Amino acid sequence: MYDVVAQYLMSIELGEPQETQGVAVFPLFAPAKPRLEYVALKTALDSSSFAVSELTAAGVVGDLRVRNGGSSPVLLLDGEELAGAKQNRVLNTTILVGAHTETIIPVSCTEQGRWSYVSSSFQESHSVAPPRMRRATQRTVSASLARERTFRADQGEVWAGVQRMAADAGVHSETGAMRDVFQARMSDLDALLLHFPLQPGQRGLLATASDSVLGFDLVSRSDVYAVLHTKLVRSYVMDGLLANMKPAIRAVGELAKGFLLATSSTEEKRYKSVGHGYDYRYAGEGIVGSAITFRSEIVHTAFFAVPRDESSASHGYLRSHVHRRGFRL
Repeated sequence: MYDVVAQYLMSIELGEPQETQGVAVFPLFAPAKPRLEYVALKTALDSSSFAVSELTAAGVVGDLRVRNGGSSPVLLLDGEELAGAKQNRVLNTTILVGAHTETIIPVSCTEQGRWSYVSSSFQESHSVAPPRMRRATQRTVSASLARERTFRADQGEVWAGVQRMAADAGVHSETGAMRDVFQARMSDLDALLLHFPLQPGQRGLLATASDSVLGFDLVSRSDVYAVLHTKLVRSYVMDGLLANMKPAIRAVGELAKGFLLATSSTEEKRYKSVGHGYDYRYAGEGIVGSAITFRSEIVHTAFFAVPRDESSASHGYLRSHVHRRGFRL
């Protein structure tokens, strides 16, 4: 593993867990002082200097055009959704879009039943795909990179993920839109949000549901994370809601520590990012992840646990890092 990434992962500090109804969220902190200046997607879209549009008037499902006329790079997280234009899309990978640049970004559709304009450009949808969808996208994008050096996800799998999410949530959407599922459950999500307040200096979160780690997101700047906090919490809590949360019977702190320790044991591959820097891809027993680096700084990293029914080698991090402490698998 790239030393900069490995050292960063090992330096992550867990805050006190915030728990309710079977979900625990650990605020994440990192001692490294960020050097890079950049802003979140929402911040950029709220300005008049950043725009996301269809690649052409006819539209291309897997690509969008971003124009950053501002003086700061803009961070787009994998799983962040964009709403509008011909259909809603989700980011296939994390991208740091340079200042004063135009870039074509790889995306997937999260609204299968619409292909007609509702607006000329995209807005932030206030949603991030839940971990169950992001871990699947990470695997298929990593496979695409290994085969042909492209950041393509399996569109059929994305649609299937949205359909499963809607079915589990008991939500019907006329256009098969992921955003509709979030909107339908928003009151439930926002009620739970009160239990997971943003902490001073927080740069990310790690979430567990019942006795399972869901994953974590960490960005280098606390001010950027503050913009992302609400929708990231909703994303992880949504997965917990759909999993029929039950009170944990294991020590969630040990689960979280074991998962963080396991990230440094994953296999690594490096690719040139769509935007600034390099895109690192990770895979191990029961775990997938990615990191974006620019000028030797970790801008964003996300790792997800892969459950048993998705990988025969899943939960290896539990066997190697937790079972030795006496926890039942």
